[in-house]
Amino acid sequence: MTQPAPTPKDQAAWELLEAKRREDEARAYRLDCETKLIELVGLKDEGSQTAKTGFFKITTTAAMIRSLVPNGLGLIAREGAEVMDTVIRMKPEISVSGLKALAHDHPDIYGRILPAIVTKPAKPAVKVELLKEAA
Repeated sequence: MTQPAPTPKDQAAWELLEAKRREDEARAYRLDCETKLIELVGLKDEGSQTAKTGFFKITTTAAMIRSLVPNGLGLIAREGAEVMDTVIRMKPEISVSGLKALAHDHPDIYGRILPAIVTKPAKPAVKVELLKEAA
């Protein structure tokens, strides 16, 4: 049984998969290079550290990620408004599912609040999966 000739879609999909493979290789190489520089320059527990050579200024930076545990907000709030305002930053965020439900269930309210919301397209996504190995 002969395989069909690749179509332009097949070719474009293959090129995307190949580009992603090369990108993964490049990312792995970059991470290896960063690890080597960290070993040579050093790394603080938190903050940045700089080394200068005759050709480069190299800076390594470490950060700690901090997040709330479940019920952590309540624990902090018990310490009072001043502590709460000092430690917690609240960031308003749109609930897309809630917004869509409001548009469906209460179009009049949706229409009134719509001027307060900026909507713009996100980057399109493309997914390619190899169905069978090419001969």
